[in-house]
Amino acid sequence: MTMNPFTGVEITKLRSFILSRQKDEGGFAAVPSLPATIQDTFQALEQLTLLERYLPAQQPAAINKLGLLQLVKRYRGEEGDSLPPRLLYYLTQIAAFAGEEISFSSPQPSADESYENLYFLSQISSVQLPENRQPGKQTWKLCRELYFGLLLKASVFGDSAILTTWLQACQNGDGGFGFFPATTSYIENSHYCLAALALLGAGPENIKAAREYIVSCQTAAGGFARTGKAAPFLDSSWHALLALKALSE
Repeated sequence: MTMNPFTGVEITKLRSFILSRQKDEGGFAAVPSLPATIQDTFQALEQLTLLERYLPAQQPAAINKLGLLQLVKRYRGEEGDSLPPRLLYYLTQIAAFAGEEISFSSPQPSADESYENLYFLSQISSVQLPENRQPGKQTWKLCRELYFGLLLKASVFGDSAILTTWLQACQNGDGGFGFFPATTSYIENSHYCLAALALLGAGPENIKAAREYIVSCQTAAGGFARTGKAAPFLDSSWHALLALKALSE
């Protein structure tokens, strides 16, 4: 049986929180009073899929798939290929969830394209890495940049032991991770650092504290917040589940 990485999470409350953000017309919103967005919809669907994968006893969530396709059609018609690569990728995944395959044409990346954009471009089309982003020529300042660089598998930026030490140094005394060493803990940084460490075949120095920090960010409403004292959002909840998943890999 697959280990449940979400031990300690109040699953029922989290599912209710996620589903409360579903719009009658399709898609998911950051808060019930706002319209659905691409990011919130993708993140909600991925969370529900993760929960059902590891907790198969859960009743599948009722999702308005026709509404999802209408959301995809609306955004493609309004903004089309001009959307950031990340959102273009999210649209392909939303459409796939609803049973439809879509594609986008994308330009070749510029020389100063971010690692994140390069990664998502690689997911929606065939791209050639710019010369300054070829193996052996990477630099990074934030854990998010390093994570997406590692996903590109472009030479792993160099010595994996050095990268592991740097990522582990991003962990704070509260168990969470900062943007880089000695910066404030946030749930998204915990996700990027833990996922990057997993890609390197490593983990945090204090696994117990890392898990406790993530779980502590779940609020009474069921969703997760960026920190233990903030409001819950689908985005923070998505980062929390992926951080916990990375801890189990």
